[in-house]
Amino acid sequence: MVGGAEGDIENSLHSFSMAVVINGLMLVTQLFTYGVLVWHKRTSAISAPKLLHAERPSRYHALWGWAVKAWHRRRRLYKEDLDATVVLRVCVLGIKFSAAGSVLSSILIPIYSAGRGDTE
Repeated sequence: MVGGAEGDIENSLHSFSMAVVINGLMLVTQLFTYGVLVWHKRTSAISAPKLLHAERPSRYHALWGWAVKAWHRRRRLYKEDLDATVVLRVCVLGIKFSAAGSVLSSILIPIYSAGRGDTE
């Protein structure tokens, strides 16, 4: 039965690595799509109506250009708009909880995969 448990662990790790690859590809695709929507003249009026034409990222920075610009403008937003500040701080708190959960899961997954699973 030991060989079966080893196969299960290998299968589990393969599934986990495939999930990481698929989610990574989806993230890059979504970031690129949003970058193109912000970069394109017609769709930027819908996806980012307050973004000035001069502030739009170039086509060479379509993947991360909007994120860099938003990062540089964050301090100004915190000073000017209280509602946006509250929403952004809640989002940042959610990211911190998500990061803590990811770190914890990276510790627990190997522990659970090495367990024998005896219920008696």
